[in-house]
Amino acid sequence: MTLVKQIVRKGLKKSYYKVENNLHSKVKGKVLVSRTIKQNLVKNKPLHTFCSYDEFGFNGLENRLLKKALSFVERYLPTIKNLQTDNYTTEIFNYINPAFQFVSEEVSLYDVKNTKTNVFYKEYKEAIHLAKLILKRFGYNVSNIQEKTINTPPFWIDMSKLFELYVYGKLKERFPLKNDVKYLFKTNYQELDFIIDSKIENYQMVVDAKYKPQYKEGNINKEDIRQVSGYARMKSVYKELHKEDNYNQVIDCLIIYSDQGAGRKDFANANFREETEDNYVQFYKIGIELPTLIVNDHTKKSL
Repeated sequence: MTLVKQIVRKGLKKSYYKVENNLHSKVKGKVLVSRTIKQNLVKNKPLHTFCSYDEFGFNGLENRLLKKALSFVERYLPTIKNLQTDNYTTEIFNYINPAFQFVSEEVSLYDVKNTKTNVFYKEYKEAIHLAKLILKRFGYNVSNIQEKTINTPPFWIDMSKLFELYVYGKLKERFPLKNDVKYLFKTNYQELDFIIDSKIENYQMVVDAKYKPQYKEGNINKEDIRQVSGYARMKSVYKELHKEDNYNQVIDCLIIYSDQGAGRKDFANANFREETEDNYVQFYKIGIELPTLIVNDHTKKSL
């Protein structure tokens, strides 16, 4: 409201805007033939013509957008409990509203998405940005202000990505050298989660992080095994691990999955070749616990 007060003090911006009117005995701008036929000629009003033309004044898109947002704010403020600024806001609205007396509140969703600002009216840029946020907040519907409960979309967390980044941090703790762990290795229009290339610990592996808690109950999904095995057969991976002269050698594959009963919170002393996947050669898996949040003295909940 302070921004709008500054705009009013400086003077509202004038601009050209489209007007559609049903004119009597005259034509102005562009004739809207379809509307003229449907609403005038069919109803035996031969002297009326629907026209679309430009006018210059205060009823431009920017001012209409600001007035629409002000109407939302004016209706919303009384719903806030314990608001101690009633007199202050009333004074501001009494100062602002007369300036918008001849400005309409009609703003379409398309217009809101296509507003433009003028460098000579720098206050409008921030004011319009805030007005758009206000309109989005209430779904462009003034009646939503009266609702005590407001529906908002759920906040989704990409747990697969979050687990992938968590595993990356733990792998870097185990293999601190710069090139020991390569993250999101791109090859053949695909992305591998990790490649471990540690000469010191003798690990050269293609690694995939899977946030699939069901893996702690049994075998790894065959599709995931095929995916990681396919990565490990790419020539670019052999080249990255300096094995391009020995394509007959099988590269180790590893799937890291979340398991709150794994008994490990990091890979400090982990043997990545300890747990094998049945019926597959040099294919390994290892679980890791996720951090837990203490809800009360007796309950823990994994993040």
